[in-house]
Amino acid sequence: MVDFARVMERMRDERDARLAGMEPAEREAEIRRVAIIAEREARASATEAPIVATFERSEHVAKPVAPVRRPMALGLRALPVPRQPDSVAMEPEVVKVWTADLKVRIEARENADGSEREVIRFLGGPTGHEAYHLDDGFIRLLTDEDELRARPRWYICAGTTGRWDACWVEPSAIEAYLRERRPELFPEAAASPRAPGG
Repeated sequence: MVDFARVMERMRDERDARLAGMEPAEREAEIRRVAIIAEREARASATEAPIVATFERSEHVAKPVAPVRRPMALGLRALPVPRQPDSVAMEPEVVKVWTADLKVRIEARENADGSEREVIRFLGGPTGHEAYHLDDGFIRLLTDEDELRARPRWYICAGTTGRWDACWVEPSAIEAYLRERRPELFPEAAASPRAPGG
């Protein structure tokens, strides 16, 4: 079993040794960089909330395939194809479904040009990297009635049979979270002025 307290202690010791070996200017730059990361993490942690997700595990299951039967043309008469042995095909099948609490939060990510953008990230998902840009396209897909009828579940991970579990969250839960944390993302909220003192 991993002793995470010991791992963290070793990492702190390595960091302190690395800082001690740096020139003063390098040390100051590294301390600023770490402070920026810590401040960004604190902002993201302040937006954290629980959200319920449904997981689906699928595996390949052998299923019989009916043999192909078609007439074989030979001259003027048709002969039946000799019977092929029954074969099987490996098809995906959902073998387990369960719900679990994840955490959702809004994080700042840095673009290549140094500007920041926000993403919504789901912590505790199948891969650990489930995140989406918070932009107009995301909000449109999340709130559009036709989209929701066609796709009533928001898959944060589509899953890979036998490897990654599929995972989905109710779109209404994501929308409620974002309306609370980032109401300015929704056009009707931005269009309506706030009441004085509200």
